[in-house]
Amino acid sequence: MVRSLAVVAVLPALLALAAACGGTPRAAPPSPTAQPSASPTAGFTPLPPLPAELIDPDSVAERSGGFVLDVRTGKLWWLRDRLGVWSPDESTLLITGCCIGSGGIQLIDFPSGKATGIYHGDVAAAAWSPDGGRVAFASHGPNGPRDLYVVNRDGTGIRKLSGVAGWEVGWSPSGDYVALSAGTGINIFDMSTDEATAVPDAYAWAWLPNGSSLALASQAGLSIYDIASGERRQIAEGLAQGAIRLSPDGSRLALPFGERVALNYGPYAGTPEAGVPPIFVFDLDDPGNPVSLGAVRFPAWSPGGKRIAYVSEGCITGEWAIFVAAADGSDARRLTNTPNAFKEGPEWSLDGSTIAFATQGELALIDVDSGRLTSLLSTEDGGGFHLHASAWGGGSAWSPDGRYLHLSAGGGHGVCD
Repeated sequence: MVRSLAVVAVLPALLALAAACGGTPRAAPPSPTAQPSASPTAGFTPLPPLPAELIDPDSVAERSGGFVLDVRTGKLWWLRDRLGVWSPDESTLLITGCCIGSGGIQLIDFPSGKATGIYHGDVAAAAWSPDGGRVAFASHGPNGPRDLYVVNRDGTGIRKLSGVAGWEVGWSPSGDYVALSAGTGINIFDMSTDEATAVPDAYAWAWLPNGSSLALASQAGLSIYDIASGERRQIAEGLAQGAIRLSPDGSRLALPFGERVALNYGPYAGTPEAGVPPIFVFDLDDPGNPVSLGAVRFPAWSPGGKRIAYVSEGCITGEWAIFVAAADGSDARRLTNTPNAFKEGPEWSLDGSTIAFATQGELALIDVDSGRLTSLLSTEDGGGFHLHASAWGGGSAWSPDGRYLHLSAGGGHGVCD
């Protein structure tokens, strides 16, 4: 889901992932409950908004957590243990907190670093509306995600949409609907009528540009669901195993599909269940002829959707490298030449000319045409930098104006152990 509006709650455990080589029924409409303010949950003591701290980039090795880098000036802000998602309209990060006693929703603006709290209480997942004016979020209780709410950007007008919640929330491109993960399926809420539709058997999903249909992935394969008719059209049969990355124009999508490929290196070599599924690119106008990129990681579409970048799976090939290919997977070209260093990203710049990526001890920028490499941040101890957006949440690490990169640091990058 490239530049998706959905954001999964980012827990510290996600950092460990980088080291691993290893006929729809309609639910009863929810009963919206208007609430006058964002009241803290029971037993919850809200903390004051915590601004981003401007720090010396040379001190990054001494810290961990989230950061924001001004690529133009080299200025670096520390977010402490927090991560977030950029607003669609300006350089504001939506920060959520859960399960550590300091939860809630805060908005951090750059370059000021000023933080504003708009909700107090543990939050499992949150997402910006397409115009950046509202936030949909799932609250979190003792037993996990609890209720779905919507709140204005200034903290006013909070409204409960449903007593059902999950770990992923996403607005439709039109802003008319909000989708929410629910067990092994999703719920779709009509923002104008407050009606809810339950769609079972959907382990991954992505809104299509028309805002009235979604691509769904499950163990049965890949399908397109139309909200108005309730029809679900199967376009590919097979095991769809992970997140859907939709091209900007919505004509193609990439996702893990099919049986896992066994690893060739590391202690899990030859173990089928520890393998990596290949990434397939589907042309939605001709879904019967998908193209395999092979067992690779982190597929990312260029802003125009004409190219796709990805990282070769070193636990299979023996080399970690960033490649760029045409949208249909052809004409693959290698960009990096440090095969033994694990890589994470890639993150296209807004003009499509460069790609940001994280590797062992370094955050770097590479020119797609010339291959010229520019180091943005580095540490002598080889500590890990991480660009989580396209890798996990499907958004972009770049701010909408292309000035800032959101990243995290802490922990190393494993290879195949």
